[in-house]
Amino acid sequence: MHKQVSKINNLGQIRLIEVILGVIIIVLTLITIMRLTPPQKTIYLRETSDLRRFAYNLLNTMANARAFENIIVMGNLSGNNWEDEMKMFLSINMPPQIIFSADFYELKMNESGVIWHKLNRKPVSNTEEYLSKIVEAESVTYTYVCVGEPDRTRGTVLVIILRLGYGG
Repeated sequence: MHKQVSKINNLGQIRLIEVILGVIIIVLTLITIMRLTPPQKTIYLRETSDLRRFAYNLLNTMANARAFENIIVMGNLSGNNWEDEMKMFLSINMPPQIIFSADFYELKMNESGVIWHKLNRKPVSNTEEYLSKIVEAESVTYTYVCVGEPDRTRGTVLVIILRLGYGG
């Protein structure tokens, strides 16, 4: 009889250890799943970082092609409507689902400091109501120093603020 009672006690202890190990395994599994599954918000962070990367790549490609001198600087010197040309150039290089808006400034330095002179007289955007149609957005600021022709514009400092977003 004493052996049967000790067997029952041993079985109870074994069952208790099984339950504790089972709980530990379930908790570790849940922790692993929670670490492997990203929260929903990171999807948007990934999208805006893609927008930022795309914007810098586009602006850098335009700078390498001397598009800023050819469109903005030459347009301002000649008085032509360069804003529409820049709008067309940006629209051609954008994926269809991306909305953009851009502002262009020339930095002029004098004794009192730096003056930001806005160059575009009208909006450079692929939509009239940029803010009302946007879902996710990223803004980048790109500074460019003109080095190409004409000679009188060399050293001109341009600041381009490009805002990209996903339309909604």
